[in-house]
Amino acid sequence: MTGLSTRRPARAAAVSAIALLCLLCSGESLVAATAEEMYVEALAHERNLRSLGHALVTSVEWRDAADRYEFIARTYPRSGFGDNALWQAAGLALEAFDREGSEIDRSNGTRLLTVLARDHPRSPLIPRISERLNALTSRARQTAITRVQGITREVFADFVRVTIAVDGEIRYRGERLARPDRLYFDLLRTIVDTSLSNSTWAFEDGDVVRKIRLGRHPENTTRIVLDLNDVESYDVYTLYNPYRLVVDTVRKSASRVRPTMTAGKSPGP
Repeated sequence: MTGLSTRRPARAAAVSAIALLCLLCSGESLVAATAEEMYVEALAHERNLRSLGHALVTSVEWRDAADRYEFIARTYPRSGFGDNALWQAAGLALEAFDREGSEIDRSNGTRLLTVLARDHPRSPLIPRISERLNALTSRARQTAITRVQGITREVFADFVRVTIAVDGEIRYRGERLARPDRLYFDLLRTIVDTSLSNSTWAFEDGDVVRKIRLGRHPENTTRIVLDLNDVESYDVYTLYNPYRLVVDTVRKSASRVRPTMTAGKSPGP
């Protein structure tokens, strides 16, 4: 009787130990499955943002998407998705940096890539880290703030020209919109002379550019809107030394030459 009662506790302890060992061994796969679900969800969220178009996604949204990936790497550091999550997060930090040019995003991208190299030295992504770091450095050189110095409006026989003078090369986006008919241009990474800030110039000559509006938007964006009247077509191009963005708006029918009218501060010679 004594031997039997001794064996039963021993057997129970052995079964418990085996059960605990199985649980510990299966823990890695459970963690990996959870990490995979979170990674797939974060990837779907990123794809949804990209489907909206880069211009419509704010830097805050890019940062939030990056945080989702980094949370996976922090919560499940032993999973097989940690390196990919850090890589994706660094890429989104680069997107946020492109959007706003903030040093915070550049530093965050660099930090994420450093953590990837430190915590996942055998990751197949390691050879690509230097390329992405170089991209961050290159983008940093391209995101200097440019100043909008002035806007002029000149009337010619067949068209009206609007010239936007800035003190360096810029990136911009623009589009023609209807109801009412207008052109807008978003000048990225720009500031404006204080004399131009939130200004409106109206013209009473009845020509094709009847009003010019300038306003400030978030993330160092300057928006310039041309209110149009009977414009058949328009051309946009740049000139250098000094740098200028030029918009020629062509009338639907030619009319007599009118006097030149100027809005804002005239560009330098």
